[in-house]
Amino acid sequence: MEVFICIPNEDVGNEKTCQEFSWHVIVQKCFFILAKYSWHVDERKKLMTCQRYAFAFSQFHTHRVQSRKMIPRKSADYIAFCHTKRILSRNKLPLHYKKILLIKDPFLPFDALHENLLAWYEKHGRHELPWRKTNDVYRVYLSEVMLQQTQVKRVLEEYYFQFLERFPTLAAMACSPLEEVYGMWSGLGYYRRAQNLHASAKLCKDGLPQSVHELLKLPGVGKYTAHAIMSFGFKECVSVVDTNIARVLRRYFALENPSDKELWERADLLLNRQNPTHHNLALMDLGATVCLASNPTCHACPLEATCQGKHDAHRYTKKEKKNYEAKNLYFGVCVQGNKIAMQKANGGMYKDLLTLPSLDEPQENGYFSSFNHAVTRFRLSVHLYALHAIDAEGIIWVDRASLPHAPISSMTKKALACYEKHAKEAL
Repeated sequence: MEVFICIPNEDVGNEKTCQEFSWHVIVQKCFFILAKYSWHVDERKKLMTCQRYAFAFSQFHTHRVQSRKMIPRKSADYIAFCHTKRILSRNKLPLHYKKILLIKDPFLPFDALHENLLAWYEKHGRHELPWRKTNDVYRVYLSEVMLQQTQVKRVLEEYYFQFLERFPTLAAMACSPLEEVYGMWSGLGYYRRAQNLHASAKLCKDGLPQSVHELLKLPGVGKYTAHAIMSFGFKECVSVVDTNIARVLRRYFALENPSDKELWERADLLLNRQNPTHHNLALMDLGATVCLASNPTCHACPLEATCQGKHDAHRYTKKEKKNYEAKNLYFGVCVQGNKIAMQKANGGMYKDLLTLPSLDEPQENGYFSSFNHAVTRFRLSVHLYALHAIDAEGIIWVDRASLPHAPISSMTKKALACYEKHAKEAL
């Protein structure tokens, strides 16, 4: 198949004349440009057929040549090469030709970057994290789900090991009721994660699928989680983009308002295909410990030499102002002996969890405490009232001793702690 493109030079004035040039002629021109800067490609590849050229060109970056140089960004060669890629992007080409748009940019010294990044990771990486010291893909999957919207320290201290002790495998979780999973998840928040985890366990009792396409079919698994499982669990050669890596990419490539698609393309562009797992982990740790949103320590960054955004780092980390919704919530606390009145939430953010009985409005008597609580886009003011009796639908009397392992939210835990404090002071 002949694909007509062109590189503008003194002989080619505009895109219309690109019809006069076939693909293999342009590849030879590209090879010539690269050779000027010691980006050598096996000469035998020049004897390949036209279709083989696409493969040869997409793979040239794997040839490690110590003498290769950085091509000046404002040079005619650089402009010619970029112009060719733009022309390619506007034409309907087969997939193997499209790969040219994602190849490693020969104008950036990625070999040196990979070496520096891995050396930094070896010395400063968070190797002590338990999910990085295991070959159990389930443990990697569990850590990724728990770490969504939750800090590493809290997951380690309160949930990860306790959850694994109760559910050591996907099969063990699949055989347990959802209420037990909720109980072990209690206080971690975003309970839909626990629900999706349980649903996935039922679908994958014998193990997680080993492809991004199949992983994306699981409840609650998005592109990042699927790629993270493939990279950190199965050690496959795929790029990963989380919040920390995205920040590194935006600064390194000086991207002010990149789309998600562009960030993933840049991640793939930068990927170290010889050691993709450690490369992804290194970028993640770099964003978490050095390339911080507020106070980046650029002098300690292994990418500083070629980072395009280091001189104005905050320019590439602007955050949209979030709008929060304020709400007042009223709950009653009714205790009879060792039992406490609870209700099962039928909907909303705490669906299927046990909560204190909800009150429609403030009560005239019994008020004893208030506290603030943040969850997703809500900023809640919670007000508590002690009740001597309760007459409401769906009341469940729960043994107070079982509350630590009951499926309750962190907000309910705060409310119960307030009551315990109030009860002691009343004695």
